[in-house]
Amino acid sequence: MKDLNYPPLWIVSTSDRMMHAHVLAVLENLGLMFIDFKETSHYHIIFTSDRPVSEVILALRRHHVTLKVKRFEKMMYKGYHIKRAGQSLALTIPIPQLTHLAHCFKYGVYNHHRPESRRFLVYQSIDYIYKRYKDEMTAIHDYYRYATNKIALAKLDHFAYQSLVCTIAHKYRLTKRCARLKLNQVGFQPFSYLNHPSPDCPHTGEPYTLKGVRTVLREVDSLLTTDPTTHHHLKKIFK
Repeated sequence: MKDLNYPPLWIVSTSDRMMHAHVLAVLENLGLMFIDFKETSHYHIIFTSDRPVSEVILALRRHHVTLKVKRFEKMMYKGYHIKRAGQSLALTIPIPQLTHLAHCFKYGVYNHHRPESRRFLVYQSIDYIYKRYKDEMTAIHDYYRYATNKIALAKLDHFAYQSLVCTIAHKYRLTKRCARLKLNQVGFQPFSYLNHPSPDCPHTGEPYTLKGVRTVLREVDSLLTTDPTTHHHLKKIFK
């Protein structure tokens, strides 16, 4: 069912830098609210308008722009799923991305709930192993601070902890139950959002306005270039 209370969102995409500049100029002249960003070799511009989209298309054609203007519903951007939420946009973590993250960090097969031991860690101390897992989950939580579906991160927390249990069980040749008891005895509790909240810019999970999303996308880009000691593994995933 279409949402009749809000004006629709539209998207224009191009790989031509000059064409991208022409589209921006037209939207600015029309006084429309928009955001633009680049992913790999393509430029994307999402805008909203109270006037008929045919007027926007005619204005584009007068500037010799013949690109397709499509209704915006959803798209992927560097591990985020961007979709419409009324007249705003919501950023979420797609479920396949959790499977991808679990595979990249070697936690196991997430979509079949099969946590695995990380064999290359079993020769390290229990303190090092736990810190390694926690640092990784902290970086993931920090990267996805703008996501509205925080429950997805909670599920990944649980899966990562199960992988930690498997690794400790492998290291000390214990059953999983005994490995959990050992972790509890040394004070290593299951991971949760409360263990590693985002330190800089926590977010409530509310949808963003178009202006807000422009800022968010810029911040998402900055997360991949700042503090490489924390985010170096995320750089490989989201390039």
